[in-house]
Amino acid sequence: MIMNVDDINIIKKAVNGADIIEGVSRETLFSMILDSLGLDNRFIMVDVEGNDIVGFMFATIEWFDGKNVVFIQSCYSKKDGNVQVMLDKCIDWAKKYGLNKIIFMSKRNPEAWSRKYGFNNIYTVMEKIL
Repeated sequence: MIMNVDDINIIKKAVNGADIIEGVSRETLFSMILDSLGLDNRFIMVDVEGNDIVGFMFATIEWFDGKNVVFIQSCYSKKDGNVQVMLDKCIDWAKKYGLNKIIFMSKRNPEAWSRKYGFNNIYTVMEKIL
């Protein structure tokens, strides 16, 4: 069952149980979510199957390129098709706030998100370790 969630214990279980989250530590992600709980500008959704969390999406409204956008902070699913379901719900949430752009960063191949979910690759993140 895919549902919105504010329960700290369920959120912690979703963050700690995710073996797919890349690019941010679980502690940092959990802290970001806790900081957002009292705000309207956040979207938190989990997919619960029995006692297991099998999917999760956390998004916030952020200022980017001169306007507010939805920024997907973290997303995963262990079931085919559920990212699309959560993304559709996130799109509905964004429209409620008059927003028309969703962005995210991924360490995974961006072509999958372009092909499967209709995203365009507009930036490349570069890194140089000193």
